[in-house]
Amino acid sequence: GAINIGNAIAKTITIGNTTGATAVNLNSGTGSIALASTSTGDITLNSADTLLLDSAGVLELNSSGGVISIGNDAVAQNINLGTGAAARTITIGNVTGATALTLDSGTGAINIGNSIAKTITIGNVTGATAVNINTGTGGSTITTTGAGDITLASGDDLIANLPDNSTNGVDIQQGTDNYINISTVDSSESITLGNSLANLSLTIDRGA
Repeated sequence: GAINIGNAIAKTITIGNTTGATAVNLNSGTGSIALASTSTGDITLNSADTLLLDSAGVLELNSSGGVISIGNDAVAQNINLGTGAAARTITIGNVTGATALTLDSGTGAINIGNSIAKTITIGNVTGATAVNINTGTGGSTITTTGAGDITLASGDDLIANLPDNSTNGVDIQQGTDNYINISTVDSSESITLGNSLANLSLTIDRGA
């Protein structure tokens, strides 16, 4: 029959102790193990060493009334997600309502896909989707190697704005025997260089 321990009135029930090599084992067959509390009754698991949660089936962590926090204590330890050497799909966030995704860091770098060759896609071309890249005085660098082209394509305007106090303007530099082509496709269009403001200087140089 069933074995009941302390199932009558409110009381504290202690099983085992923290002395020496004392061990407490809970084993079950197909009947499973259930831990339940009511109202403000918390369930706390503390380990001075390792705490492992493994499952051969689904493993879920949910809260219906509070924030789900991972690594929210002020301790300097790394957090690894999906770092096991197995092919898997890792999904963060969803497309429901006002769902937002925020990535923050301190003075350390944020690296995305910095290991093996892969295609990295940020954003999409659906509706009013926008992608903004902002930097401070550290600037922004886009670099390719070998035959890796850099392509900027816009279905509307492509605008490059510089502040009024810019000292260098837009610099276009190329290696030996390379060419700079401006509006060389077969289409009728106007090309404007400079403006009618006073003291504007326009210089076009060529070799011998």
